[in-house]
Amino acid sequence: MSGGVIEFLKMLLVAPIELGSVWLVVAVVLLLGMGVIVAWFVAFLHAKSFVEWRALLSTHSRLKISWSSGWCAAALLLLVNLFRLVYEDRVSLFGAMPYLIAVPLALLLAWWLQHSVRAEVKRYQRIVQGR
Repeated sequence: MSGGVIEFLKMLLVAPIELGSVWLVVAVVLLLGMGVIVAWFVAFLHAKSFVEWRALLSTHSRLKISWSSGWCAAALLLLVNLFRLVYEDRVSLFGAMPYLIAVPLALLLAWWLQHSVRAEVKRYQRIVQGR
């Protein structure tokens, strides 16, 4: 990474300022990129634990459940950082916009993954019950 990207990321995490529309999109993409890293780590830990229920679901469903947990954790970390910034009075409403956009997107991804697993489980239940 270049020094400018690291400085921008540091500013975004420590003392966000009001950004123009292009920089706002860049900030949201960077926050979601960090969210992917957190989501991957949590999904990896989640997939390696809970051995009992893993045999009940297909690999695809297990991955979706693990990634859903990861995206929830990423959203939580983003919210914790935002609350820390608000508590320390380091951010204004417009400075918090990247967080206010990235957190609902992460939660929307987690909800979509959970919903798709529920639909798959219901489909399997119908097949097993012979409907």
